[in-house]
Amino acid sequence: MLVYSTVILMGIITPLLSILYDPSKPYMVSQRRTIQHTAPNDHLRILVCIKDKQHLSGIVNLLHVSYPTVQNPFAINVFYHVELIGRGNPLFIEHQYQELGELVTRFPDWETIHHALCLFQEGREDCVDLEFFSASTARITMYQNVCNLALKSNTVIIILPLEKKIDGGLAAAEQWGGGNQSVIIQVLENAPCSVGLLVDKAEQRQVLQQPSHHNFIVLFLGGPDSREALSYSGRMATNPNVSLTVLRFLVLNGEGDDQLQKKLDDGVVTLFWVQNERNERVSYTELVVRNGADTIAAILEAAKERYYDMWIVGRKQGINPGLLEGLSTWTENQQELGIIGDYVSSADSVNADSVLVIQKQVMIGKASNTSTGGSTLSSLRRRTLSRR
Repeated sequence: MLVYSTVILMGIITPLLSILYDPSKPYMVSQRRTIQHTAPNDHLRILVCIKDKQHLSGIVNLLHVSYPTVQNPFAINVFYHVELIGRGNPLFIEHQYQELGELVTRFPDWETIHHALCLFQEGREDCVDLEFFSASTARITMYQNVCNLALKSNTVIIILPLEKKIDGGLAAAEQWGGGNQSVIIQVLENAPCSVGLLVDKAEQRQVLQQPSHHNFIVLFLGGPDSREALSYSGRMATNPNVSLTVLRFLVLNGEGDDQLQKKLDDGVVTLFWVQNERNERVSYTELVVRNGADTIAAILEAAKERYYDMWIVGRKQGINPGLLEGLSTWTENQQELGIIGDYVSSADSVNADSVLVIQKQVMIGKASNTSTGGSTLSSLRRRTLSRR
């Protein structure tokens, strides 16, 4: 009777808990925490997650080109995460109030990470606030630490670094776990703010020491993620050492467009162009395509015309399915990066130092839009806006 009652009780409680308890609920907020809705003179609050010192050069270079100034200050939280293996106790350390002490052996890269970020802050104390955190927890609970810290620090974007493997794939599974238990997927689904996935494609990279010129490109396919990517790029465009190219993709005759999303896209693009109309380092081009093959053809053409140090693209929310028609079987990591983000990150024909894939904050009651489809190559119609 005890065995039967236990089985029946567990059979009732387990599904009941899954119905009544939503683990993502604590991280879902009603206020907007995005770059797009952050005032220019307000602190841009960034949470940088690091699992390996190899990610440092890409992270520091991204912060360099993001161009913190007194008018556009940054508040950066650096979160060094070490996977807990064995029976040790989980740790969470806020370095403003607690030092590592004897625990330094559990955080082997801490001194290197701290030194690199402090060098970045040197000379920018008036526009860059730095705080350091460390945690040693099991991989399955890492996303909870990330989302909790983002929630409490009012972060507007979380930066998660990834690496490109030698065979052209991504080292996501090795660094952050694979499948539905991937830390990346969990953060994307539960983050209380926007998320940026930084894919490092450079085999060897040095941290920027002296000002050098960079060429960046934004692939604007429409939707909330693309609008957030354009907003972040707009901040980079204020950097005198950055040239920015924006390619906006439109479906022929507007087939499949969500009219509300289209109006929102038009508003953000218009505002961006008004702000950068006299900026000779910014160019904006509209491409009219018929299907996914046209979209890829335009991307490859852009890659041939010019070398871009960084490609910036929205993840997948709100993209017109016609832009991705026939591309759903082309990529392997689209769950994390979206179809276009994964293609640009993995394709050897798209040369770049890095790729930044951005997901805008998913508000309460709103789900991400996905798109799929199928294919033939057609002609492109190009329209470029000239400066008045």
